[in-house]
Parts: sequence; C-alpha cells; structure tokens
Amino acid sequence: FKSYLKSRDRSPATIDGYGHDIQKFIRWVGPDCSMDDMNAENVRAYRDEMLENDANPKTINRHLAALAAFGHWASTKAGLLSENPVLYVDTVEMVNLAPRWLDESQRQTLLSTLRKDMSDAREKYPRLWVIRQRDTTMVTMLLYTGLRVGELCALRISDLTIGEHKG
Repeated sequence: FKSYLKSRDRSPATIDGYGHDIQKFIRWVGPDCSMDDMNAENVRAYRDEMLENDANPKTINRHLAALAAFGHWASTKAGLLSENPVLYVDTVEMVNLAPRWLDESQRQTLLSTLRKDMSDAREKYPRLWVIRQRDTTMVTMLLYTGLRVGELCALRISDLTIGEHKG
C-alpha cells in the first residue's frame, strides 16, 4: 500500500499519516481484524465513534480519506476487496471559519511589544537577544506578507528576490 501511495506522488507525511490512521482502524476493529472487516458498516461505526468522542471533523475526514485510499488500492490494485466500502460512507461536515486578522491598533501594539521585548532582552539577556530578534522578524513577516506559518518555516534565502527597488 505504501508503495502504491509513493507511486501516486503522496508526500512522506501523508504516507505516514495514512499508515497511522489505518493502524488505528485495525486496533479499533480488534485483534482478529481481517479484510472482511473493511466494510461500510465498520467504517461508518468507526466514524460515528470518533464523532461521539468529540474528535475534530477534520481528523475524522482524514481517517476516512486514509481508509478510502486503502480501500481503493485493495479493490483496484491488490484484488483484496471486491469494491471500496468507504465510497458508501459520508464524510463529516466541517464548518470553515473565516480567518481573523488584527486591526491596525492591534498590529501596532504587537509590534511595539515585540520591540520592547527585544530591547529588554538585549540589555538583560544578551545571549537570548538573537532568538528574540529572529522571533520578531518571523512575526513581522507573518503580519505583512500573508504567509502561513508552515510557508514561513520552509522559506529559504534563495526564495527571495532582493533588488534595488524591492526586498
């Protein structure tokens, strides 16, 4: 199954996550789990139990996606199932909240707090000043660029274009 996911250009994180989610389903079914247990009734009951335990809808849907990918592989590539049982199980409805942003006053308060913290760190904790400077730079980048945290963490110098009139 993992080789199949790699051939579909799934990221290593997705492959690991799917593997973990499928293992959780197998543990949920029990020690005598077999391919016969990969059926719509069990998948639906698994989903419903996660709902009862107040799991996040996004988490539940990721588990269902992992099981759907496994069901697709097992039914079309490996011949272990006659059909993909997850096709008959509805995902959980998610409410997407609109992102909230800081108004100008809040941004200025945040930036002035960061500057004060950096100044205090330089005087009181000189070894920590570099870390405070890094953190201040990261928050400033997030405030003014619209980058996500993951995108900022992945940013490299080579990604930047610095010229005479930009950068």
